[in-house]
Amino acid sequence: MKKPITFLYILCSFLAISFLNSCHTETQSLGLNPLFTDHMVLQQQVEVAFWGISGSKSKVSVSGSWGEESSTTANDMGDWKLNLPTPEAGGPYKVTISTKGDSVVLNDVLI
Repeated sequence: MKKPITFLYILCSFLAISFLNSCHTETQSLGLNPLFTDHMVLQQQVEVAFWGISGSKSKVSVSGSWGEESSTTANDMGDWKLNLPTPEAGGPYKVTISTKGDSVVLNDVLI
């Protein structure tokens, strides 16, 4: 009698975890690490790392108003990271982070 009940518990647990995991990764909106904000200052003439979260396997693009753009694909959990080349000192610039259905614009970025 214990075997069918144990199997039922395992099956229910597996289904619950699968459901929660799919909800987490498919509906997750675009987000950045809190380090990235309006009025930030980036080092000149290097490749600056940007990272955050988005939907599972979604394409993420980061572009600077100085003409550079980089893109990557988020992993299964929605984590992504990429590098964006920066120009010589100047600004203010905008940095746009976007996916197919969402975008974030960082204003007044200085290099």
